[in-house]
Amino acid sequence: MSWIGAFGRSRILEKTEVPGGHKIMTNPCRCPAVRLLGVVVLALALLFTAGYSCGVEPPGQEDPRSGKNKQPAQSATGNRVSVTLKLKITAEPQTKLLVLDVQLPRSIPGRQKIIDIAYSTKPASVFEKNGQSYAQFLIDQFPKDLVIAIDVNAEVYRYDYSIASHSEKGRQFEHKGSLAQWLIHEQYLDKYSPLVQAAAKGLSGKDEEETLRKCFDFVRKTLTFGPYDPNDPDHGAEWALQQRKGVCTEFADLFVALCRAEGIPARFCEGYLVGSPLVTPKHAHAWAEVYTQKYGWVPIDPSAYLGDVTKFAKMDPVYLLLNVERRNGVLPYGHIWAYCYTGGPVKDEDEFRVNKLQKLQSK
Repeated sequence: MSWIGAFGRSRILEKTEVPGGHKIMTNPCRCPAVRLLGVVVLALALLFTAGYSCGVEPPGQEDPRSGKNKQPAQSATGNRVSVTLKLKITAEPQTKLLVLDVQLPRSIPGRQKIIDIAYSTKPASVFEKNGQSYAQFLIDQFPKDLVIAIDVNAEVYRYDYSIASHSEKGRQFEHKGSLAQWLIHEQYLDKYSPLVQAAAKGLSGKDEEETLRKCFDFVRKTLTFGPYDPNDPDHGAEWALQQRKGVCTEFADLFVALCRAEGIPARFCEGYLVGSPLVTPKHAHAWAEVYTQKYGWVPIDPSAYLGDVTKFAKMDPVYLLLNVERRNGVLPYGHIWAYCYTGGPVKDEDEFRVNKLQKLQSK
């Protein structure tokens, strides 16, 4: 059985042998399929939160990060977005079975709400682990053109440092003991790298906010965005400092690593940008969240290429969050999705279309 997993760029980067002689094909960061399977990811989340039904508004659901089960009324600005997600799978005649695991986005109080969903393929199962939701597809019949199409309506709300500092709605706090996992040194988030440690020494401010601003400014001033190469693997914070460049993944990695080096809990976020009506497979994006003593978890996007869309204290409501784990235990060979197959290999194509973007009226 062969495995494939990915996050956001383009191709399978390596092959390794695992116990039992199974061949594992991995891309530790960015494969095109993340976008196409992310298509399923988003849709599935939607079908999960919508109870596998179209046009049914799901009740407030518990968000594992907030400890609350009621989604508050939204007072901040936001967008109603309609998107179409498509995944095309082409199998070889020898392909016997495809098992696909994908991560599902969820309704998150004060951040995003799944309204309804129409889908063409129902998952075999939906499950949760470590506060995250997943769907698994089992495909054993492969027509010439197998297409999974999902139409999704969702609301995404503006929530950033500015909103968090002026309103208690949407704040998400955790017990101190649960924050330790967001302070560790791990692959790509090289907290104990000598380069990261040296950089962090000059970024301590008189208070938490000043330290965060200094880390944010340092990343934006130090790294140059690009060039984007869909065949590149993940690099991580230390590489970004060495090369002084990267794409959104490296910007987020470095910012998170610096915050952790400063003793501020931080985590890597990944999802989609839904800010304009267009067709592209390149909506996948990475940013960060930091845990502040006053406001709890607050998203911050250090990427330098979004212009006025994001600043330290401001993020436009165009972010659809999928995941907050840099390395996902359920998807060991990929971030947002992973699939395995028996028999002949499969090929995939994806399309992500933003059909409509409408500004919500403030309440």
